[in-house]
Amino acid sequence: MQTKENVKNIISLIGKTDITELIWEQDGLRIDISRELSPPAEVKAEESRPVAGNTPQAAATNPVIDAPIVGTFYSTHPKSKQVYALRGLKVDAGQVVGVIEAMKVYREVFSPFSGIIVDILVADGQPVMYAQGLIELRQNLA
Repeated sequence: MQTKENVKNIISLIGKTDITELIWEQDGLRIDISRELSPPAEVKAEESRPVAGNTPQAAATNPVIDAPIVGTFYSTHPKSKQVYALRGLKVDAGQVVGVIEAMKVYREVFSPFSGIIVDILVADGQPVMYAQGLIELRQNLA
């Protein structure tokens, strides 16, 4: 079975990447593959950035989660409608806070630290650049 071998090869190749979702159609055959990635084992804190309307003291304690790739950002998954991020939501380090779609493939965005979402800096469906700020957090100081 040529098709069965092709599917095995596709799954093997995806396993070697950070792709979280793939939809493939060919000759009337459609394959939907999705998975969750484990968060990175070691995450380094990113430098904080001032945000409009915040005092310099507040900005220094509010880190920002950046886009890991270029694409279209969603804080709510456009297909499953799963909500990843809302203002005031408590998130843990390694928790998914959004997805970025690039070339019809969705990649999860993980929070590198725990905290409360203060602001979502881009709208759902907005194109983002690599390292662009997506979500501002207030870190748990306890």
